[in-house]
Amino acid sequence: MSAAIRDARLDLVLRRLASQAWDGESIASIARASGFRDGGVFSRAFRRRYGLSARAFRHLSRTG
Repeated sequence: MSAAIRDARLDLVLRRLASQAWDGESIASIARASGFRDGGVFSRAFRRRYGLSARAFRHLSRTG
């Protein structure tokens, strides 16, 4: 996967994690819906890009 595609997919996941419209979806299903086939690859890429896990980001986006 090219860096540009990966970054676009990570941005999409980030927006979806922050959106109340996606609250009922698991992080894994959001990652899959955004184009990530492998959960481990997604998890490492997200942490590397944003400095925290997707779960931590989702929690922070809800609590401010």
